Amino acid sequence: MWIRDHEPEVFSKIKSWLNTADFLAWKLCGIPATDFSLASRTFALNIHTLNYEENLLGELGIPREWYQDLVPSGSALGAVLPELAGEIGLDQGCIVSAGGHDHFVGALTAGALKHGTLTDSMGTAESLTVFMEKPMKDKTVGTLGYTQGVIHVDKPYYYFDGGFFTSGAAVQWFHRLMGNRFSHEELIDEAGKIPAGSNGLLFLPYLKFGSPPNPAEQSKGTLLGLGTDTDHVSIYRSILEGMACNVRMIVEGMMQYPEFPTLSRIHCFGGESQNPLLLKIKASVLNRPLVRLDITESVSLGAAILGAIGAGLYQDFDDALAQIKMNSEEISPQSEWVEYYQKHYENVFSLAWEEVRPLQEKMFKTQSTFEQTC
Repeated sequence: MWIRDHEPEVFSKIKSWLNTADFLAWKLCGIPATDFSLASRTFALNIHTLNYEENLLGELGIPREWYQDLVPSGSALGAVLPELAGEIGLDQGCIVSAGGHDHFVGALTAGALKHGTLTDSMGTAESLTVFMEKPMKDKTVGTLGYTQGVIHVDKPYYYFDGGFFTSGAAVQWFHRLMGNRFSHEELIDEAGKIPAGSNGLLFLPYLKFGSPPNPAEQSKGTLLGLGTDTDHVSIYRSILEGMACNVRMIVEGMMQYPEFPTLSRIHCFGGESQNPLLLKIKASVLNRPLVRLDITESVSLGAAILGAIGAGLYQDFDDALAQIKMNSEEISPQSEWVEYYQKHYENVFSLAWEEVRPLQEKMFKTQSTFEQTC
C-alpha cells in the first residue's frame, strides 16, 4: 500500500510479491512459493481458511496473482539451478526447501509441538509462543498486542504469541550505560547476593514500545525507587526482575482466553537463557519450574531440519527431533524468593503501568509540542 501511494510508477510494474526468504529460494531454484508462517505476516492470509483473503486484497487494489502458492514448511521446491550451483559451491542435486518465520521455526525446535508447551525465546526481544488446535476469533487478541498465525509442517499448527522488544535489549542498554565496565559473570554473581526486590527498585522494561496486554506505542522504560545508596548491581537485578514480571503479565494475559491449552511446561532457549540468575528469578516470579534447552541457535537448527525434511532425510519434524540429542536443565522456583515476588507482582508491578502511563503520555505530548515549536 505504501508503494502504491508513494511510488505509483513502481507499483504499476509489480508482477509478484515475495517475502525475503521466498525471494532467496526463488533465486536459488527458480520456484516461487510462500510458506504459511511467512504468509501469516502479510495480513493477506486468512488463517481460518488457510487461503488468501481475496475480498480484502480486492478492496485494497492488490491483485491476488501477486501472491505465490502456499506450501508447508519443509516442502521441497526444486534443485539448485545449474548455473548457480558451481558459483555458490553447491552440488546440482542440492534441494531447496521452503522455510518459515524465525520465531515459530525456533518454537518447533524447542518442543512447542508437545501439547501445553509454552516456548520462551529469550534474545534481544522475547517471544512467548504456544501452538493450538485452531485459531481464535476474538478480536481483542490483536488489540491487546498478541499475534496469531499458522505454520504448516505435517499439518497446520496455529500459534498464539506474545512478546516484547526490549528483553535482552534492556540488559544490552544497561551495559552501554555502564560503559561495558562489568562482565556478565560479574554482574550475575554480585546481583545474586542481594535480596529479591533489588533494594527497593522497580523496572518497567518498555524501552521501545509496550508489550501485551499493554501495547502502547508511547510507553517508555521506567526505573522507580532510586536513592543515594542505589548501585549498579541493584539496577541490574531490577532489570532482570522487570523482565521476568513482564513475562508473567504476558503469559497471564494469554491464559485468559478459553482456547489457551492447559499449561504443562515452559521451555526456555536463546542467548538470555544462559543467564542462570534470570532463570531463577523468572521461575520464582511465575512460581513454576522452567526447562532450559541447551540450544542457543534454535532457529538455525529448525531451518536445517526443514531443509533435511525437504531433502528426504527426515520423515517429519518429530522424526528429526527424536534423532537429535538435546540437553536440558530444569530450574525450580527459589523458595526464599517466591513469596516476595508474588506480592511484588500482584501489589506493585501489575499496577505500575497504569499508574505511570498518564504521566508518560503528558511527557510525550509536552515533548512533541516543544519539538514542533523549535
